[in-house]
Amino acid sequence: DGGATWLVDGFAVAKSILDSHPKTFNFLATTRLPFHCMEPGTHVEAWGSPFSVVDLAERPLRLSQFRFNNDDRAPLRQAQFSPRQIQDFYGVHLPVLLSRMRDPTFALEVRLEVGT
Repeated sequence: DGGATWLVDGFAVAKSILDSHPKTFNFLATTRLPFHCMEPGTHVEAWGSPFSVVDLAERPLRLSQFRFNNDDRAPLRQAQFSPRQIQDFYGVHLPVLLSRMRDPTFALEVRLEVGT
Protein backbone atom coordinates (compact mmCIF):
# COMPACT_ATOMS: atom_id res chain seq x y z
CA ASP A 1 0.00 0.00 0.00
CA GLY A 2 1.04 3.56 -0.62
CA GLY A 3 0.66 6.39 1.85
CA ALA A 4 -0.91 9.80 2.08
CA THR A 5 1.37 12.77 1.44
CA TRP A 6 0.42 16.23 2.73
CA LEU A 7 1.77 19.00 0.46
CA VAL A 8 1.58 22.55 1.80
CA ASP A 9 1.63 25.74 -0.27
CA GLY A 10 4.18 27.58 1.88
CA PHE A 11 3.81 30.78 -0.13
CA ALA A 12 0.06 30.89 0.55
CA VAL A 13 0.73 30.11 4.23
CA ALA A 14 3.22 33.00 4.41
CA LYS A 15 0.79 35.42 2.72
CA SER A 16 -2.00 34.41 5.10
CA ILE A 17 0.24 34.91 8.13
CA LEU A 18 1.51 38.24 6.79
CA ASP A 19 -2.08 39.46 6.38
CA SER A 20 -3.43 38.24 9.72
CA HIS A 21 -0.39 38.05 12.06
CA PRO A 22 2.30 40.48 10.82
CA LYS A 23 4.39 40.11 14.01
CA THR A 24 4.48 36.34 13.53
CA PHE A 25 5.44 36.80 9.88
CA ASN A 26 8.23 39.19 10.83
CA PHE A 27 9.54 36.78 13.49
CA LEU A 28 9.53 33.85 11.06
CA ALA A 29 11.20 35.93 8.33
CA THR A 30 13.94 37.42 10.50
CA THR A 31 14.72 34.75 13.10
CA ARG A 32 16.94 31.80 12.37
CA LEU A 33 15.54 28.70 14.07
CA PRO A 34 17.39 25.48 14.89
CA PHE A 35 16.55 22.23 13.12
CA HIS A 36 18.17 18.87 13.58
CA CYS A 37 18.17 15.28 12.42
CA MET A 38 19.16 12.61 14.89
CA GLU A 39 19.75 9.03 13.87
CA PRO A 40 22.04 6.38 15.33
CA GLY A 41 25.59 7.67 14.90
CA THR A 42 24.48 10.96 13.30
CA HIS A 43 23.36 14.33 14.57
CA VAL A 44 23.06 17.09 11.99
CA GLU A 45 21.97 20.60 12.97
CA ALA A 46 21.03 23.49 10.69
CA TRP A 47 19.70 27.00 11.30
CA GLY A 48 17.34 28.97 9.08
CA SER A 49 14.35 31.28 8.90
CA PRO A 50 11.13 29.57 7.81
CA PHE A 51 10.32 32.47 5.46
CA SER A 52 13.10 33.78 3.20
CA VAL A 53 12.16 37.19 1.87
CA VAL A 54 14.06 38.98 -0.91
CA ASP A 55 13.80 42.38 0.84
CA LEU A 56 11.67 43.02 3.93
CA ALA A 57 11.41 46.74 3.05
CA GLU A 58 10.06 46.04 -0.45
CA ARG A 59 6.30 45.99 -1.09
CA PRO A 60 4.76 43.78 -2.09
CA LEU A 61 6.99 41.30 -0.29
CA ARG A 62 8.64 38.69 -2.46
CA LEU A 63 9.04 35.39 -0.67
CA SER A 64 11.87 33.33 -2.15
CA GLN A 65 11.63 30.25 0.04
CA PHE A 66 9.50 28.53 2.65
CA ARG A 67 11.08 25.80 4.75
CA PHE A 68 9.75 24.20 7.89
CA ASN A 69 9.53 20.67 9.18
CA ASN A 70 8.13 20.50 12.69
CA ASP A 71 9.40 16.93 13.06
CA ASP A 72 12.99 18.17 12.64
CA ARG A 73 12.64 21.38 14.67
CA ALA A 74 15.08 21.61 17.57
CA PRO A 75 14.07 23.27 20.85
CA LEU A 76 14.79 26.96 21.35
CA ARG A 77 17.40 27.39 24.09
CA GLN A 78 18.06 30.35 26.36
CA ALA A 79 21.68 30.41 25.21
CA GLN A 80 20.49 31.62 21.78
CA PHE A 81 17.11 33.24 22.50
CA SER A 82 15.72 35.61 25.09
CA PRO A 83 12.99 34.33 27.43
CA ARG A 84 10.52 36.64 25.63
CA GLN A 85 11.45 35.23 22.20
CA ILE A 86 10.99 31.69 23.51
CA GLN A 87 7.63 32.55 25.08
CA ASP A 88 6.41 34.30 21.91
CA PHE A 89 7.59 31.47 19.67
CA TYR A 90 5.89 28.66 21.60
CA GLY A 91 2.89 30.71 22.73
CA VAL A 92 2.04 32.60 19.53
CA HIS A 93 4.23 32.12 16.44
CA LEU A 94 4.50 28.32 16.32
CA PRO A 95 0.76 27.73 16.90
CA VAL A 96 -0.10 30.22 14.13
CA LEU A 97 2.32 28.58 11.69
CA LEU A 98 1.24 25.03 12.49
CA SER A 99 -2.46 25.88 12.27
CA ARG A 100 -1.93 27.27 8.75
CA MET A 101 0.21 24.31 7.70
CA ARG A 102 -2.52 21.90 8.88
CA ASP A 103 -5.34 23.86 7.26
CA PRO A 104 -6.67 22.03 4.16
CA THR A 105 -7.13 25.46 2.51
CA PHE A 106 -3.34 25.61 2.06
CA ALA A 107 -2.65 21.96 1.34
CA LEU A 108 -3.17 19.08 -1.00
CA GLU A 109 -3.30 15.48 0.15
CA VAL A 110 -2.00 12.99 -2.41
CA ARG A 111 -2.17 9.24 -2.02
CA LEU A 112 1.00 7.70 -3.40
CA GLU A 113 0.98 4.29 -4.96
CA VAL A 114 3.59 1.65 -4.23
CA GLY A 115 6.82 2.52 -6.05
CA THR A 116 6.20 6.27 -6.39
